[in-house]
Amino acid sequence: KQPPTNLKRKAKRVYFSKRLALELSQLDTPLREQYLRTVESCSTLIVQEGKKLISKYCNNRWCTTCNNIRTAKLINGYEPVVAKMNEPYFVTLTRVTVNRSELKEAINGRIKSLTKVIRSIRRKGIACNGIRKLECTYNIEEDKYHPHFHLIVDGYDMAQTIVKKWILETRNQNIKIDEQGQHIRPVDDDSLKELFKYTTKLVAKDRSLCLPALDHIFQCMYGKRTFQPFGNVRMIKEDIDEIQSQEYDIEPVETAIYQWRGNDWYDMVSGRCLSGYIPSDTMHRLFEKMVT
Repeated sequence: KQPPTNLKRKAKRVYFSKRLALELSQLDTPLREQYLRTVESCSTLIVQEGKKLISKYCNNRWCTTCNNIRTAKLINGYEPVVAKMNEPYFVTLTRVTVNRSELKEAINGRIKSLTKVIRSIRRKGIACNGIRKLECTYNIEEDKYHPHFHLIVDGYDMAQTIVKKWILETRNQNIKIDEQGQHIRPVDDDSLKELFKYTTKLVAKDRSLCLPALDHIFQCMYGKRTFQPFGNVRMIKEDIDEIQSQEYDIEPVETAIYQWRGNDWYDMVSGRCLSGYIPSDTMHRLFEKMVT
């Protein structure tokens, strides 16, 4: 029986995450131990019981394996909330890009500004309900960082109010802002996936990996709550459980233990591979184009 496609996709995510974390751990970084935890322990051992696969996860943001689980958890948790909104809108709030040395302060300042904007609305007795996500991207050509917010809020008028107050708050701090950089659009079927899929793009538009920039983003966002509900929206914790199990359409066995070796898991008794995943030439080229 051929391994299911979703198991091969999981192996691909594990391969990418471990390879990326290993490369990041070679930098002079305070996150070295956390990167190595992804390499050494995230999905390294899999226990099969029947059709169920059980493994340990690292819960780190650079780990696409954990991000996949986190995204599904947050979508499942918040989808009913958004479905009950009368008129949900997707809002993007931005300011100008910043240099490497300015990033940490910019992230802290933008979190404070958005908190102030929402509080100012609620102090007037106006319902302001929604979810916000902090995201940061990097432009390799300009060597600039772009921390910004995506929100889902209830009501077009509320979306407009938040944008107007965000612009005013930015100007009051004597920070440049491009009014056209703020966006409002109705929520569609892809909005929740867009909101929860990642906190930074790991791969640049030219299909390269800029390791120092990624590490700097992860350092500046470390310990920060990237997803935050407000108003009457109940918080869904973004952390995932250390131990997770998932059922796959595979040949059931009473018990088997597989260990990750290079690009797949192998049965520690028989040596049989679990997923059959083989990294593509595209994947190999991705790591050949790393910027260190």
